[in-house]
Parts: sequence; C-alpha cells; structure tokens
Amino acid sequence: MGTKALLRFGAASVILLVLAVLGGRPCRAQSANEYFDEGSGPQACTAQNRQPNWVSPLVTSTGRLINGVRDDTFLEEGVSGGGSVTEYGGMKGVTFIVPHHHDFGIRIGLPSYIVHHDSSAANGFDDIPVRLKYRLRSRNQCGGNYVLTLFFNGSGALSRSGAGRGHGSYGPTVAFGKGWRPFDIQSTLGATIPVGSVDSATGTFVGLNSALQYRAGKGFWPEVEVNSTWWLNGKNRTKKQTFLTPGLVKKISIRNRATITLGAGVQIAATHYHAYNHKVILSARMPF
Repeated sequence: MGTKALLRFGAASVILLVLAVLGGRPCRAQSANEYFDEGSGPQACTAQNRQPNWVSPLVTSTGRLINGVRDDTFLEEGVSGGGSVTEYGGMKGVTFIVPHHHDFGIRIGLPSYIVHHDSSAANGFDDIPVRLKYRLRSRNQCGGNYVLTLFFNGSGALSRSGAGRGHGSYGPTVAFGKGWRPFDIQSTLGATIPVGSVDSATGTFVGLNSALQYRAGKGFWPEVEVNSTWWLNGKNRTKKQTFLTPGLVKKISIRNRATITLGAGVQIAATHYHAYNHKVILSARMPF
C-alpha cells in the first residue's frame, strides 16, 4: 500500500467519522436480545444500549465495549526462516466493562503458547498483553450506528529467551466503526513501541486494520479484512506487509440472552515482504 493509497484511506476515514457523527436515521424497534448479544450483566446492558451490536472481527479490534472471554488459535504456514508455527490463545483473554464507568473497558490477555514446527526456534509462552479502552462517542442502530474509541496497549515480557519478544511494549490506538443497515466497517490505527532498544526484532511499527462485515441473518457474519503493518525502525525498518483476510463469524444462541460466537478465517499475504505466507485463524468467544 503506497502513499497515495494511504492518503485515500485517510480521506475515507475522515468521511467515515463525519458520517458517524452526522449520520443516523430512525430504525425499527430492536428486540432485547439483539442489544445484549455480547455480555448480559447490568454493566453490559447499560453500555451496549449505547453502541452498535456488531460482532468483533477476527483480526481487527472492535471499538465496542464488551464483557467476555476469548480464545484464538493461529496456524502460520510459510514462516520466514522456514517451517510453520501454531499459536494457542492468540494473546486474548478476559475483557470487561469497568463497573459504574460505562465508557471504560479493560482487556487482560493471557500469554499465548507458541509451537515451532520444523524449526530450531524455542517453543514457549509469548508476552502478557493488557489493553485499556475509553469510548469517546457511540450510538446504537437507531441513533447513528457508530463508535469511536481510544486504546492504550501494553505488554510485559515473560522472559528474554522464550518465544516472546523479550521486551515489553506500549502504544496508542484509535478504533472507529460505522454501520449502514446490514453492513459495517470497523477499523483501527495504532503504533507499537518497544521498551528499550529499537534495534530489537520488532522495532516500532504502525498497524492499520479494517474489516467490512455483513449481517447475513441467522447469526452469520461474513467479513473481509485488510491488515497492514509498517516498520519505522529496528530490524525491519522501511518494510511493510499487508494481508487479506476473508472470514466468517457465527453467533449461536444458547438460552435467554446468552450466546457463544465462533469464527474462522485465513490471512493471505498480499505484499512481497511478509512474516508468513498465510495464517489460519480459529476464534471462540463467550460473553458473561
């Protein structure tokens, strides 16, 4: 994705936010179950009445606030350096809305366990991630159907010799989304800054992710994502990679307002440089 494409995306993002603030039209009354599809406690009820009821994409982080647990599994093929990698957990974990502060959310991630196949690289646990979320503005389907949220991400290294990065990191992210009837677009733009030397394997990088989703009915949400990363310094300085990610997410009603959400997709490399050729993504989410 070149400079012109970035400018086009930036212009589209501005238009998206303007539409989010000014948009909105009367809509049909929603059933109670539609509003409580990701977390059914009192905090979720209050917070989610004020935001769209989309599903969380497979890769792109949602700006919505939810209560729930999530566990992902990744299988990377064509890894640079040879072999393949299986990652259990996806650095997800527990997400919850702060009690009595309905615009604040926290995600406490669990370290993924990484297994290298056909490689001498060490297996082991990845870093421990934490995310703070502050929802700036949002409206549900009847009031504009958009969300704008700020994240602050941080991670701590378990060890310097394991499967993780060997150092902590931090960085801000802005997440935004807009819906039009059965369609929605969710995007994030953020930076990750390593703690310590920028000459680490990761360096400082910028991530841009966008997901286009369609509510197909009966709980099915097909989607396609564009996931891009640019390195500003470190080992991969000046490099960029982009993946195209088609996927499908399915909500399954259990009883009353309780649901479980399952998803699957494949990241496919679309640039000459890429850390891996493709990645199979499996995702399971359970609200509380």
